Amino acid sequence: MNVDYVDLVDYVAIAAEVTGVDTAALMRTTRLDLADSALHAPASGFGDVEFFFPDFVTKAAVLVVRLTQNHPLTDGNKRAAWVALRVFLEINRWCVERAAVDRRRRARDARDRRRRLGPRADGSLARRPHLPFRGTIERQQIVWAPVPTRQRTFANCG
Repeated sequence: MNVDYVDLVDYVAIAAEVTGVDTAALMRTTRLDLADSALHAPASGFGDVEFFFPDFVTKAAVLVVRLTQNHPLTDGNKRAAWVALRVFLEINRWCVERAAVDRRRRARDARDRRRRLGPRADGSLARRPHLPFRGTIERQQIVWAPVPTRQRTFANCG
C-alpha cells in the first residue's frame, strides 16, 4: 500500500491558516520537533517496512491523536490536527462518509427510552442530566430525546 503523508511544511501552512497567525511568527512559537514527530508517527517501521500501523484507518487515527497529544502549537492544536487529518485523507483519496443509521432502530430506541424514563411520581419527566437533551412536543407532553450525533465511517473514494 502506497501512502502519502502530510509533511512539516504542509502542517505549518495548515496551522497558519487555522490559527490566523503569520508563518514567521508561527515558526518561532511552534515546537517543530513535536510536530515532526507526530507527522512521522503513522509511518513508523523499520526501513521500508511499516509494520506498526499497517492499515490506513489506523494511520489516520495515529496522525490525529499524536498531533493533538504532542501539542506543538500554542493555540489551535485540535483544529490543526483535524485539518491535517482531512488533508491526509484527501491526498490518499479517502473520504469520510456519514454512516447510514436504520431509522426504525432509532425510533425503537427512542420509544424504549421514553418507556424506561417515563414520568416520575410528581408528574415531571425523568431524564439523565449527563446527556445532551433536546425537548420535543408529542401528544400534549414533552418527550426528551438525546441530541442525535453524526456517525462517520471511512471509505476509500479512490
